Parts: sequence; C-alpha cells; structure tokens
Amino acid sequence: LRYREIKEDSVNQSNAVIIAMMDVSGSMSDMKKYLARAMLFWLVTFLKKLYKNVEVRFIIHHSTAKLVDEEDFFRTGESGGTNCYTAYELANSLIDTEYPTTSWNVYGWHFSDGEDSDMDRTIEEMEKLISKGINMIGYGEVQPDANRGVFLNNRSGLWSKFKNYFT
Repeated sequence: LRYREIKEDSVNQSNAVIIAMMDVSGSMSDMKKYLARAMLFWLVTFLKKLYKNVEVRFIIHHSTAKLVDEEDFFRTGESGGTNCYTAYELANSLIDTEYPTTSWNVYGWHFSDGEDSDMDRTIEEMEKLISKGINMIGYGEVQPDANRGVFLNNRSGLWSKFKNYFT
C-alpha cells in the first residue's frame, strides 16, 4: 500500500502601496520639484522589485491637498501657501478607507522645501500615520535656493521640527 498526502502549494503574495506626497506651493521651484520627482522615481522602482503588487497614490499639496494621477503629479506646478498637514490628513484617510495596514505594506514619502505654516499640526498628522502601523514614513527636504540666504542660515524648516520631535 502506498499513501500520498495532498499538499497545497501556497505562494505568499504581498501588497504594497506607496503614498507619494509633494509640496507644490509657490516656494517649490521647478528644480526642487524635479529633485523630489527623481527621488520618488527611484524609490518606486526599488519597491516594485520587492513586491509583486505595488500601487502608487499621488498627493500634491500647497494650502490644500488633493489626490492626483501620475501624470498630474509629475507635471503640476501650482502656487500658494504651504500646509503640509493636509497631505498627511489625506494619506491617513487613504489608509483608513482603501489600504488598511493589516492587508497592505504602506510606505509614505513626503517631499517639501521645509516651509510650513502649521508645523505642530503636521507633526500631529504624522503621528497619526505612524500609529496606524505603516511600514515606513520618509521625509525629504529639498535644499532651499541659493538666493534665499536668510533661510539657508536659519534652518527652521519642517525637517528641524521632525528631527527634534522624533529623536
């Protein structure tokens, strides 16, 4: 007598979503936007090597945030004040409604020049994002233009606030 056992072959599939956020306010020059977009391109390419199913959601913000498609993300040039917290609010909403961390590996990336009119509220929204159990949150601050010497000497941008708060 010969007995065989039926075994199920299972392949673990993983899902990942990248929430790309970018400041498109008046202080973000074309060069700053180019640098942010180039960095996002390489981050997305790397994560697509790790995961079979990768979705990318694009958020742009100035005084308000909005969800856009890839083409608009890479071509939009807007102006206005800067409220970074609006991008984090929208990212939190996306996680709550479409990408729960129990089913998705969530990566958030935010690029800005560091100017923000309500840094404390931005910190609060980032804390909410972290408390949801996302895999990683990244923040890239594009260096200010050389002609803005006052800001260069006084690094009071969003990065300084993040660094002091989260370390």
